Amino acid sequence: TRTSCCYVKSRRTISTNSINDLAIDHNSGYFWLATYWGLNRYDPRTNLFKRYFHNKDDANSPSHNAILKVVVSAQNHLWIATQGGGLNKLNLSNDQFSRFNRQNSPLQADHITSLYEDSKGMLWVGYLNAGASQLRLNNAGTLELVAHYNIANNSLSHDYVMDFQEDHKGRMWVATQNGLDRQDKNQQWAHFSNDKSATNSLWSRAIVDLHLDAQKRLWIVDSTGRIYQVHHDNGDFIRFAPEIEGTANHLFTDAQGGVWLGLTPS
Repeated sequence: TRTSCCYVKSRRTISTNSINDLAIDHNSGYFWLATYWGLNRYDPRTNLFKRYFHNKDDANSPSHNAILKVVVSAQNHLWIATQGGGLNKLNLSNDQFSRFNRQNSPLQADHITSLYEDSKGMLWVGYLNAGASQLRLNNAGTLELVAHYNIANNSLSHDYVMDFQEDHKGRMWVATQNGLDRQDKNQQWAHFSNDKSATNSLWSRAIVDLHLDAQKRLWIVDSTGRIYQVHHDNGDFIRFAPEIEGTANHLFTDAQGGVWLGLTPS
């Protein structure tokens, strides 16, 4: 199988220190890393990296080197969101790329800022100032538009979409630059803005990260680095103020219940 994977001097290092996203393929054990300089695959068994870079003369390569998000699909492929090159799909069985953009698919923009596959296999794509699309991959290998959401149709609080997270009730939460939105199972939307004076509300409108832990608790990080949890019973926002050096921008919880934060230096 031909591949457009390119290597730099050492396969024991990542292509750049600017890492935007990480996904783990639990079937193979590989770590997939989205960076501003290509796609990296790390094999913890060999401690080696395999790198994929854009090649303008080779369609079997990423469409862009600035990769912002990666999602391992239940259908044995990797979804890759780029900053200007649209959406890519990498077949994990044969290392073959498929490219999707505004010209050949229902994508609304080629700068993709967020990416998520829900429990029904639907792909949610968020854009820089173009809202969000809900897409389906059909048997022919092309994308079909299920719905598009934006300010104009009163579904989103802002058209700059930062993150998605489905909760244990099948509701989709959408983080935007100007508020938090939630779609229920009946396709109805709820909108959550900020109220700095209320301790059970969001402090900032700009939400940057969402995470659902093993106890089905939804965690939220806003643009100021403040952290919240959604109360199971009444839906209030519980604020946390950890003493950390830096501003939180990503949150993850491990199997032991530990909370890990990705930080921007102060």
